[in-house]
Amino acid sequence: MLLVKVTNGNIEMSTCPSSFDSEDELENPLNQFSRSLVRGKYACKLQDMLYQQTLQNSSFCDVTLHIDNSVMKAHWAVLVMCPYFQSLYDSGMKESMSGDLNLNFGAPYAMKDAIKFLYTGEVHVTMERSRDLLEVADYLQISEMTEICVKYLRGITLNLENCVQILLLSSQHNLETYDSALTYVSAHLPELMSGTGLLDFDKSSLLSLLSDNTLSYVKREDFFCFIVRWTEHNEVHRKQAFEELFCALDLHSVPTTVFEEKIEQHPLVKGSEKCQMACLERKLKGIVGSAPCSPNMTDVIILGGGMNKDHRYRFMFYPKNINSSLFAYFVREQRWAKMPDLPYGISRPLMALTGDGQLLVIDSVMQDNSEKQKQLLCYCPLENTWTSSKMNFPEEEYDFVVHSFFACGSRLFLVASSKRRLPVPNVTPPPPPRGPRGAAVPVPPSDPPLLYHVQLLELFRETGDMTIRCGFFQRFSNSEVRAVCQQAYNSTTMDDQVIYVMGHKVAGLKCKPTNKKKSNKFFTYDLQTNRAREVYNNKMGYEPLVYGTMEGFFATRLGKVQHKFYHQGQKKITHNRNLTIKLPPKDAGREDFATTMVHDEVYIFGGRLTESQEPTTSAAKFSFTTQKWTELDPVPSPLIGAGIARGRMPVGVLRCHLECPHCTFLPLSGRTTYNVPYSGRDRDDGGSGRFYDMDDSDGSDDYDYYDYDDYEPSYSDDGWGPYLDPDELDVYDLF
Repeated sequence: MLLVKVTNGNIEMSTCPSSFDSEDELENPLNQFSRSLVRGKYACKLQDMLYQQTLQNSSFCDVTLHIDNSVMKAHWAVLVMCPYFQSLYDSGMKESMSGDLNLNFGAPYAMKDAIKFLYTGEVHVTMERSRDLLEVADYLQISEMTEICVKYLRGITLNLENCVQILLLSSQHNLETYDSALTYVSAHLPELMSGTGLLDFDKSSLLSLLSDNTLSYVKREDFFCFIVRWTEHNEVHRKQAFEELFCALDLHSVPTTVFEEKIEQHPLVKGSEKCQMACLERKLKGIVGSAPCSPNMTDVIILGGGMNKDHRYRFMFYPKNINSSLFAYFVREQRWAKMPDLPYGISRPLMALTGDGQLLVIDSVMQDNSEKQKQLLCYCPLENTWTSSKMNFPEEEYDFVVHSFFACGSRLFLVASSKRRLPVPNVTPPPPPRGPRGAAVPVPPSDPPLLYHVQLLELFRETGDMTIRCGFFQRFSNSEVRAVCQQAYNSTTMDDQVIYVMGHKVAGLKCKPTNKKKSNKFFTYDLQTNRAREVYNNKMGYEPLVYGTMEGFFATRLGKVQHKFYHQGQKKITHNRNLTIKLPPKDAGREDFATTMVHDEVYIFGGRLTESQEPTTSAAKFSFTTQKWTELDPVPSPLIGAGIARGRMPVGVLRCHLECPHCTFLPLSGRTTYNVPYSGRDRDDGGSGRFYDMDDSDGSDDYDYYDYDDYEPSYSDDGWGPYLDPDELDVYDLF
């Protein structure tokens, strides 16, 4: 038992034997519990008695506390439980010797509550009292009182009224509630900036918000309006800080009309030379990076769909590996942004961006028994909505395989191949075979073999109908077709582009081409004249990578030194060593990667490593001007055979960062409207990309998934569809 004795200001502690310390009593749990109850009751009684002595100014109190204009008695034996009073008592100051202490710090009621806490261990905490209580607890170094305040703050439900105050308290007193409060404030900045809570922030706190890349979902023009309000709240002391905050603002993300009408003409901006220089820099970069016809559009690359694992492992090929994620890479800002998921997973999607920034997605393999693969999916970023419309393919053809998909201004085109039954050749049939007795043996009628016809189709979104614009050639089921559209960034309508189509016949066992020149086909289609032209005697040579430039077309592969370039203006094939693409320094051996070309730079994303067959997230771009590779931020998710589209989208859309705090409270797919039917049912998976057949009336509980078991990819895969035996086709000249 511990004894405490105070004599003339000196504290003496000693121990004495207890009548309850016998071994028999300690081994009995019931006695231990009974003794704890007695001690707890006695301790509470002692605490109350000592505290009542302070209120009654008892002679047993040996310390006088002066708090504001009031006087309070206390006991040194109790006060020394606090490190502040312990250090004051040990210092030997005259206050400790005389027993008179002045406690003129913080709110008087909070100081009295802290003294009461030393006696009773209890304190009344509310949101309004928490600031004063924490200040006094820190001043007196009462950690237990601080823990009670933190427990109270942790139990409060964050909202727009209390989140800023909790954040400021957590930052000032280094509390563990800081991270949760900061996340909530960061996720609700637009609403908070329209109020008055953030006006108490200092300059350094605002600079940290402006430099936080995860807050890209907040419009920069909203940031500017708040900086103006923050400055005008105390213009005398904050006017100089406005220049530093304005220069830290990313003006390139502000639409041109807003910048010219609201920001550039503001008096605070016009009155500062540094702010005017920042505006001039934004104008110069805007002129270089934007087309005259679309000053509020920015270059973007869309990537999504595909597989998360190698599709060649049949035992791993189940639908949850089909990806439904979509990501946007902004070329000028060099950042990734998360897009709302596809309505359902597509292993080989084809995507295109329209002139107004809408994303169109289709499946590359159109099977007759799968209506969902005949849907044209459309995402409108301004409305954040997914919609779909049915595509009506020509009735006389079926089993379409779409090789490429283009959005040229207001027109949509598909380079596709389909099966078509050919008429039986007009030849005299041989005499029927005879049996052993001369009787005729019946011969069952044989259907003519099926061929794939490569053709260009124009799709009309209003009706979903398609018109065949021209036919190119016939191919085997495992022949390869590549098509690309010419870049036309300086065009006003983009309807005067040229489509380039290249075909390569992959021979079967008994069907081998006799002439290498005949195994390749190369066509151009002018959208302005709606005429196709075959380039005869072409020496292009088939390559897996094709790119359309503003001047023409070339086919190549990574690391190839010599290749040909088709010049659209000269209508001939020339040598152009300046278009050589070196091997990338990282993950050079890869397959099934997504690639595209923007201006004079080639981008590659993801894919599968050739040796290990593992998916990779590395991304890089190659510049023909500098002849160098630049490593980019990795793809947010490993994708194999993902769809890709390049184009332009409105400035300001898809602002959410990959680690956007706003999306932690309300995910992007949860804010997106999905008006997309799926096999007669509405989308109800919450954005996972999987749809379950909830109807078990047939006695089965199978999932209603895609069937890609007949899918046979080639080296540079477009998604060819079911394989046909070339032995059945060796009598036909496909080219």
